[in-house]
Formats: sequence, C-alpha cells, structure tokens
Amino acid sequence: MENPKRGTFPRIVKGFRDIDAAGNELRWKIIESARTVYEQYGFEQLDTPLLEYADAIGKYMPDEDTVDKGVYSFRNPEIEPVYRTDGRELRDENGEVIMENHPVALRYDLTAPLARHYAEKMWDDLRKNVIAEGRTPLFRRYAFGPVFRYEIKLAPGRFREFWQLDFDSVGTDDVGADAEVCMILCDALEAIGLDRETYVVKVNNRKVLKGFLQAQGVMDEETEGAILRVFDKLDKIGWEDMQLELGKGRRDSSGAEVAGLGLSDDLVQGIVGYLRGFEDATTRSAVLAQLENSLKDNDLAKEGIEVYAAFHIITWY
Repeated sequence: MENPKRGTFPRIVKGFRDIDAAGNELRWKIIESARTVYEQYGFEQLDTPLLEYADAIGKYMPDEDTVDKGVYSFRNPEIEPVYRTDGRELRDENGEVIMENHPVALRYDLTAPLARHYAEKMWDDLRKNVIAEGRTPLFRRYAFGPVFRYEIKLAPGRFREFWQLDFDSVGTDDVGADAEVCMILCDALEAIGLDRETYVVKVNNRKVLKGFLQAQGVMDEETEGAILRVFDKLDKIGWEDMQLELGKGRRDSSGAEVAGLGLSDDLVQGIVGYLRGFEDATTRSAVLAQLENSLKDNDLAKEGIEVYAAFHIITWY
C-alpha cells in the first residue's frame, strides 16, 4: 500500500486567535477608554519592541526558573559583543572581544521591557552626567500590545498570545503612587463600562510575605524567591498542589512531573497552615488585625502591614 503524502491544510497555531471585526471593535473601545483615563492622570504612551535580548528582560518567568522556559526564544542572527557588568566589552585572555549570537525572546509581558527601557535611559543619562548616581527620576507610562508565553500544554482559558494593557509609575517609593494606581484602575474599569460594585481591587505588598518567611526561618533570597513563585501559582493550581510543589513535587494534569522545592514537612505545614488561616477573614479590617497580631515581632512585615493600613485610609473615595 502506498504511503500517503504529507500535505498541508489551513489551520491556526493552538493558543493563537484570529480577531474579527467585532473583536477588534471591542478591543479598541477598551484601549481608548483606558487611554483617556491614563492621560488625564499624566501618563504618556511608550511602545517597546516585541523582541528583546533575553538577559535584559529578567531571569525568571512567573512559573519558570530560567528565561529559556516559558518564552519563545532563539539566537539572534547577528554576532555581537558580550558585555561586562560595567558595560564594557568582555575580552578573552588574548585581549580579543568575545562575540556571540545573543539569545533573544518575544516579550512575555509589558513590565520587563519597561524595566529595560528605564534602566537603559538611566545608564545613558549617568554616562552623560544628566543625572547623579542614586537619583531615580519619576517616569509614568502606559502601554498596550501583544505578549507571548511558551505554554507547553494549554490549560482552559489560557493562550500563547494575548494582549496586555498596562500603566506604571517608576522611580518613586511614595505609597501615594500605589494609592493612585488603585484610583486610576477604578476610573479605567468604569470608563470601559464596569459598574463600581462589580469588581474588586486587590493590593499586595511583598514585605508582608518576606517578613512571614523570615519568621519561619527562611533567610536566603534564593529560597525565598522560589517559595514566592510557588505562592504566585495558588490561584491556578490550588492549595494541595501548592503544598506538594513546596515539598516533594507533584504531577500536573498532563502527567508531567513538576519538581518540588524540597522544603521540610514542618516548614511546608507552617507556610500553608498560616496562609489558609486567612480564609475566614472576609474583610480588610479582619485581615489587617490578623496580620498585625501574628507578625507583630517582624519589622519588615510590619512595614508592609503599615502600607495596607494606609491604603485602608486613602484609596477609596
């Protein structure tokens, strides 16, 4: 029997979508409504490329440990110098500039390219003596566009290409800037067409979690960062799988093995038990009271709790 010939037929890559006229009309209505609000607050538009040097947009994806996982990446065809941390070209023992085809990646969000843009501008301004070392000028921008995630197996409702609509203030540690974010987000959602009682704005401060982990004996940043990345998956994987991933590891819905962090059973139980203890705290004031009581001896956590308390006072109008 003759083997059938390999053929082609029209089909779209899984995780990508064609957007028809109605979908585009809705997309641009959302963007234009939000853009109006952002510009009223003094934000300016910044567009960044779809493609970035992989090492310039961060070491970690939210769910992965290395930049070559979770992103579409490949080697740039142009051979370019390798640089030292001070910006000078790296040379070998013979004094020759080391060259390579640098890894590049499709952007996986809009925040990492913003960080690259801001750092690059700061670096240039420092060399030109436009700003002094230690100064962080305020920069406020909004952006929108497609981002890409290299999903090995797609979960329901997830895509490999989707759009994000971001706004960020960079260069200030004033809690008022964070409070302003809540106000802008509320105004933008309502400009898009949501009613005020139909959405909830959640506020996070990593100092609380970092302080809690310190109280549990986690002092090194590498372990802390790994635990926090597992925390970030909670809404997606649930309590049981989060507990397994903190410990011995788990098997996901596709049957693939997910390596665990190997934390001791006592530490895992302490972490999960503490977090689950907030399930019955249904109001902001109840959560604050529980945090203040349980972390009153940790200075770092107290700083984060003070931010939460400040938001309770100033963000809602």
